Amino acid sequence: MPSPAVRSLLAFLGCLSLTARGPGADEPYKENEAAVAAVGQLGVNVVRGYPTRAAEGGATIRVGNRKEVVRNLAGNVLPVVALEFTGPAVTDATVAAAATHIPSFKYFDRVVFQNSAVTDAGLKSLAKCNVAEIVIGPGHLSGVGLRALADNTRLTALRVHGTSLSADGFKAVAGLKSLTDLSLKRSTVADRDLKPVGELGGLTDLDLSETAVSDAGLAHLAGLKKLTRLDLSRTRVTGTTLATLEGFAALTDLQLDGTPLTDTGLALLPALPALTTLDLSRTPVRGPGLRSVGRSPGLRELTLANSQVADPGLPFVAACKKLTILDMEHTRITDAGLKSLRGSTDLEVLNLGANAIGDEGLKELADLTHVVRLDLSGTRVTDGGLKSLAKMEGLQSLLLAGTKITSTAAQHLKSHTALTELNVAKTKFGDPGLVELTRNHEQLADLNLGGTPVGAGVEKVVAFKNLSRLILDDTKVGDGVVTKLAGMPSLSTLHLARTAISNASFKTFTEMRDTLIALDVTSTRLTPLKVRELRIALPYTHVVPYVP
Repeated sequence: MPSPAVRSLLAFLGCLSLTARGPGADEPYKENEAAVAAVGQLGVNVVRGYPTRAAEGGATIRVGNRKEVVRNLAGNVLPVVALEFTGPAVTDATVAAAATHIPSFKYFDRVVFQNSAVTDAGLKSLAKCNVAEIVIGPGHLSGVGLRALADNTRLTALRVHGTSLSADGFKAVAGLKSLTDLSLKRSTVADRDLKPVGELGGLTDLDLSETAVSDAGLAHLAGLKKLTRLDLSRTRVTGTTLATLEGFAALTDLQLDGTPLTDTGLALLPALPALTTLDLSRTPVRGPGLRSVGRSPGLRELTLANSQVADPGLPFVAACKKLTILDMEHTRITDAGLKSLRGSTDLEVLNLGANAIGDEGLKELADLTHVVRLDLSGTRVTDGGLKSLAKMEGLQSLLLAGTKITSTAAQHLKSHTALTELNVAKTKFGDPGLVELTRNHEQLADLNLGGTPVGAGVEKVVAFKNLSRLILDDTKVGDGVVTKLAGMPSLSTLHLARTAISNASFKTFTEMRDTLIALDVTSTRLTPLKVRELRIALPYTHVVPYVP
């Protein structure tokens, strides 16, 4: 059976041939190009793509004021799905003028206001535009503009980010009864403001991250029983009212990272039968409170990165038998604590980076045979410790940056023929190790050698025909190596910061224009003038540093 990633790709490819067509199954969709041009002349960014409601995850292409017709792979014109009103030059008058053209866009879906001068009056102009999603950037809103949208039953998503919303504005939000997705991220939100939000019984996704909401505010949300996702990241929630979530049978994703949540507060977390994802990173949680996590039997993803969790808390983590993703980067666990994870055999993604663990700890993980991604960056692991990973035959991603490994590590990775990503940055992994890798890992797609002693041996990477990302920052490579890389068919990201490359590599980079998407030449011997010329010669490549 195809992996989830493959299934998603197949689904997306399926959308390419279906969603860009109009009412007739055999006729290409024809957009109103006159309306597109008129909106573009207003300084509004036009977004073409696949309607998000019809093709979830469909790619979009921003065309702005460009004249060329954007088409999909089958040669059909992509419909207009959104307008972006960006910058202080965009005013209420701009919105009013653009709104007259929106009804002509059959698949129109979304309006975005970002750092614009648009006010409530501008929002009122959208009252009859049947928009499904509105995104509002920094600014100030009262209830006037939002109240004008109350009759739009298609409006299901409202994202008000970094905005000051008046008390009347929150009451107006409560009048948008069709909302299923509400984000107030980084906005001015007090606990009392959530009382009207709690009246939106149809909400399935609520984002209150980076607001001043506390436990008192959480109590106002007791009626939102249809929530599937609740984001309280970097709020003031300590957990004293977590019992409010009792009966939230549909909640699958709960984000509490960066909150002052304590073990005492976490202990009040009720059983959530549908919960699959829980983020407790950057919290003061130490361990005892994790006992409550085991009450949610379907939990599959648990993030404890940068928390205070230590060895005593790991048995409670291990009690979550269905965990497939566990992130414990930069916690207080040791080799001894890893014994508790012996039975967590369903784990597929495990992050133990920046912890005081070494080779002895890896022995405890030997039977976790389903792991496909393992992060050991910044640990004390040595070459010998990698022998304990022998049973992880399906390992696809291994991160060893900042560990104690050397080139000998490649010898212990021979059996890991499924590896597609390897990060050995800031280690003593050198040319001998690289040569060994080419013998058994031709399928590598992502290789990070930054800060390693590799030199001329880097030329060997041409054997990796699938390599799309290569990091060589802070190495001894020069122009000669770049010449060798020019013929790599899949290389799209290349980092060469703080290396000895010079203007002599300019011609080689231009020969890579068809594949390069990102190129970093920061602090090299390329002159500012040459970097500027490079940006012009590679118009579709993100070149760093930026030289105006």
